[in-house]
Formats: sequence, C-alpha cells, structure tokens
Amino acid sequence: MVWQENTRVIVMTTKEIERGKNKCVRYWPDENQTKEVGKFVLKNIAESSTTDYILREFLLTKEECTETRTIYHYHFTAWPDHGVPSDPGCVLNFLHDVNHRQESIPAAGPIVVHCSAGIGRTGTFIVIDMIVDLIKRQGLDCEIDIQRSIQMVRSQRSGMVQTEAQYKFVYLAVQHYIDTLQQRIQAEQKSIQLGREYTNIKYTAEAAGATDPVKVVTNASACATTLSPPTPTMPPLVTRSSCENLKPPVPPRPSPDSIVPRPPDEPLQLYENIPLKDKPLVVPLTASFNIGPPPTIAPPPPPRKS
Repeated sequence: MVWQENTRVIVMTTKEIERGKNKCVRYWPDENQTKEVGKFVLKNIAESSTTDYILREFLLTKEECTETRTIYHYHFTAWPDHGVPSDPGCVLNFLHDVNHRQESIPAAGPIVVHCSAGIGRTGTFIVIDMIVDLIKRQGLDCEIDIQRSIQMVRSQRSGMVQTEAQYKFVYLAVQHYIDTLQQRIQAEQKSIQLGREYTNIKYTAEAAGATDPVKVVTNASACATTLSPPTPTMPPLVTRSSCENLKPPVPPRPSPDSIVPRPPDEPLQLYENIPLKDKPLVVPLTASFNIGPPPTIAPPPPPRKS
C-alpha cells in the first residue's frame, strides 16, 4: 500500500506494547539494519527522538526496480490507549511537524495513520488534522462543525473517535489551535503597526531635512572615527597648568564711572556737596525754637486787584 499510493510519511500513534499487551507488530528494522518484506527491502538509515515522538528515516526499494524512496516514520509515544494526551499542544506540534514534512516532499502521496485498532487515536488525529486544515484554508471565520466531521469519517470507517474523552479532546485541541492562532495574528499586527510608525517617522525626517539616511550614517561614522579619542589604558596626568586652564575666568571689574554710589544712611548727608544757596532748609523734627507768643491782631487781608 505504501508503495502503491506513493506514501512518504507514516504516522504511528501507539506503542508496540501497552499494559503488557502487544499493540503493534514491529514492521521496521533497527537503526542501520535491513528487513525484507515480500518483494520489498526496508532499511532504517536514521533515528532521532524528541519528548513526544521518534522520527525514523527508511529507504524502501522494490525488486526489479531501480527506484529508491525515502519514507519518514513519525512514531508518537505520548498517547495512551483509550485515553488522551495530557496537553493538546503536544499533539498540535506533532501534527505541525508531520504536515511540514509532507509539504516539503514533491508529489508525495497520502499520509498513512495507524494505531492499534485504527479507530480511536487514529480517528482523533485525523479529525483534528481535517479541522486545522480547514482553518488554514478558510481562516478563523469558517464554519466549524466537529460533530459533522466525526460523523463523516465514521461513515467511511466505523468507530472513529472511539471514546467520549477522545471526542472532548478534539474540541480542546481545536480551541487551543484557534487561541494560539489569534495570539499570533495579534502579535503580527502589532509588529506591522510598529513598523508603520517607524516608517512614518523616517519619512518625516527625510522630508524635513532632505537628507539621505545612508549619508547620515556614513557621516556619523566618520565623525565618530575622527573625534573619538583612543581609549587610554591609564588615566591622564593632572598638572598645575592644566588645572589653571580649567579655572573659570575672572569677571572684569567695573569702571569707576559705572559704579553706582550707595545712598547715605542720614538724610542730611544728601546735601553735603550742594552749595549753600541751593541747599533747602531742613529742620530736624527734634529742634525747638522760641518764636514768641501768637499775634493778637489778625494779619491784613491781601490787596484787591484794580
């Protein structure tokens, strides 16, 4: 079947032995070993392990045929029988790696998925892959009907998605994928918005200064090369002459003509330099004079104008 359908990726979601029972016959050889199956020869050329799965690389050849095909075997080991993985993220990461490998192979045939009975874990994995692929093609606004999808695959193979826990796990995995995709879209939109703001700032600066940014960077580098002193290994010596050069300049003294005199403390000193005839009569308030008694007769009235 693998040769007939030109399958290049095989997904295995069961362990060879679970709960002391053989769940799957080992149909591949050990690493760097070869196994003959009928007219076919299978060689295991590489194995690598991750936290949740083992990746094996096979070379498949057929008798009387010079063609050799590379088969990638993804063995998921974190899925218990009649149960579900503890984290839907590990299944989504595994599904991403499988699809990425499938898309990288030109003209690859369909992916082969199997577990022990081929209905529980296999059906759950296939339904999750179908809905994730639908979201990738149509976006988050597409119509998602998990119940109808399960009924469709059950019409082709009875018993697909075997238990209630597996049925709920499909919902959890799809919800986890949608939440992750929304966070990624928001981060990309934020990054694009920041890029637009930076572009607007750059264009505004270029329009205002009409300066080539490349020349600005070149000139800045030249200035930095010219003006930047070499980094000294020891601090420079401080001399007396260098300290004198660092003193602030002494402000010049004002000329005598520009000096404003301070007013005297006593008011009488204001008139010391005034000639006698120009001096006003200033009588201290504390002085006492004998001017005699007041007049008994009123002074005559002023003369009238003729």
